[in-house]
Amino acid sequence: GIDVFGASNVTISKCIVRHNGHSPNPGTRHHGLELYQSNDLEITDTIADDSGKNGIFIYGSQRVKIVGGSASRNQEAGLYAFQAAGRANVTGDTVALPAQDSFGSKWPAGTPIKIGNAIEHIAVVIDPTHLRLDRAIGNKANVKWSVQSSVAVIGGTYEENGAAGLGRGFNE
Repeated sequence: GIDVFGASNVTISKCIVRHNGHSPNPGTRHHGLELYQSNDLEITDTIADDSGKNGIFIYGSQRVKIVGGSASRNQEAGLYAFQAAGRANVTGDTVALPAQDSFGSKWPAGTPIKIGNAIEHIAVVIDPTHLRLDRAIGNKANVKWSVQSSVAVIGGTYEENGAAGLGRGFNE
């Protein structure tokens, strides 16, 4: 399929993304189109059908616009938008992740980030595991954080995904 990781200002137009990881083995399934912690993406008249996971999977990406196209007959959702999330340690205005995790490197200043139960704003992503907030919020250990995905969908076809498509030799 197509994977977009940590990118910004991307246009994908008139592509066909089909049969990615369409396997009875859950460990070998893939999304058709994966937009991971990226911003300002436009997907136009693109087909993401018949994949082993989601047709279009959006994780922690901001300002995604999908115009036309289809995401049908995928084993999971046609379109699945999910927040980037995890746990981190906060010291003043610095948020640090465990080494195995990473922040979206293209999240610009002002991107909202939920820390615990409060909405804060990112001042700058320092490196893959550290970012600075626009203000100090004290010290917090192992606190939940999340950055929402934002998506506009205009037209298109999203049908026969998930359980509706399990009649072709897949059983989960």
